[in-house]
Amino acid sequence: MVDGIRSEGGATTSSDPMEFDLYATIAAKSMLRAAREELRAVLGVDEAIVAMGQGKLVFRCPISSLRALGDDLGQIKALERVGYLMTYRETTESSPHGSPESLDDLARLLAEECDWRKAAKLLGGGRKLQFRVKRSGNVLRGHSTSEIARSLALGGVVDERAGWSVSVRGDLTVTVELSDVGVLVGVLIAKQADFNEGNVEVKGLDPVVAWGLVRAADPKEGEVLLDLCVGRGLVLAEAHRLCGGLGSVLGLDLDEAMVESASTNTAGLHRAQIMRADATRVPLRSGSVDLIVSDLPFGYKMGGSVEDNAGLYTKIFAEMERLLRRDTGRAVLLTNHDNHPNMASCLERAAWLKLVTRRHVLLGRQKCFIYLVAGAGASGANEVLKPGVFEWEERRGKERWSKRRRLSRKGLKLVVV
Repeated sequence: MVDGIRSEGGATTSSDPMEFDLYATIAAKSMLRAAREELRAVLGVDEAIVAMGQGKLVFRCPISSLRALGDDLGQIKALERVGYLMTYRETTESSPHGSPESLDDLARLLAEECDWRKAAKLLGGGRKLQFRVKRSGNVLRGHSTSEIARSLALGGVVDERAGWSVSVRGDLTVTVELSDVGVLVGVLIAKQADFNEGNVEVKGLDPVVAWGLVRAADPKEGEVLLDLCVGRGLVLAEAHRLCGGLGSVLGLDLDEAMVESASTNTAGLHRAQIMRADATRVPLRSGSVDLIVSDLPFGYKMGGSVEDNAGLYTKIFAEMERLLRRDTGRAVLLTNHDNHPNMASCLERAAWLKLVTRRHVLLGRQKCFIYLVAGAGASGANEVLKPGVFEWEERRGKERWSKRRRLSRKGLKLVVV
């Protein structure tokens, strides 16, 4: 046992920290600077090295206990996941043999280079392990990932002195990442508690765009937000994440399949309600809504057309002016470039909703506009804003939105207890 570290159940629990190697996953190169800044500010990490191409950072930091690490990780938003680093071997021109050439070679790497006993000091003894293999490129191409994982499970690579055993269903997952640029072996410790791109049950509107729509509406605690064309519910999900203190989030759609998908994607959200209803005849009393955020029909599906949208948009605008609180109500609407004449006509005829900002955005290759409209008493309604840019934006581009969206998350949460 290392000096200054006492053990309860095999896990590190001392107030005197011991240094451990960790790895982290970043979602995009644009998050690298923010990730390093958070690691320095929260964990005191002076150097974090880019690994496995561009998707990983490896670093060393002092840890007194797993629980203390969890408290610190809760402040980190720029990283997708953090894990305990068992070993990392990089393939370079000077070290061309970083990637294993056979199953036996990989087994030797895990047996000889992974310090299983040190891992047990942080993660605790008596653990049951399962192996998970991720592979890209040509490494061990003749073997499936399940075959590689099974070979490791049966290969006796775990040091018995660590007090760990291998099981079909373990409480710890040892991830082995194999690629042409290197090998990384680690144990996942924490992941984002709020969201990541893989936890949407039914895919719909680009979640970054959904976030931008909600951010433009500037939701506040206690307010009521309505999506008139809820689709698969991504706007409501982003609204809940951006401002969990909303009074309620409501969504409606005429399509029964969309109502079902939205219900799936918003399941568990506080005060979320999905209903089947017509956007031009909403079953809510007048002046009961603070925000309307909607991805309007483009006119290409379900027998619609841009020409038909002229009448549809007129009815929707009339219903918005009925539903929204006249002094502070505001709406953020998304549609494509072809429907701009319809939107311009509606804005000219609107009784009290006025255009604040019109911002260009691309959905795939399709040119679209986001319209922020508001009453005279709404925040920002009377300000002179830069054309095509929302007041809160630093620069144009969805990439910037993606970064801001990630940095608005709640932080990492331990998955190992």
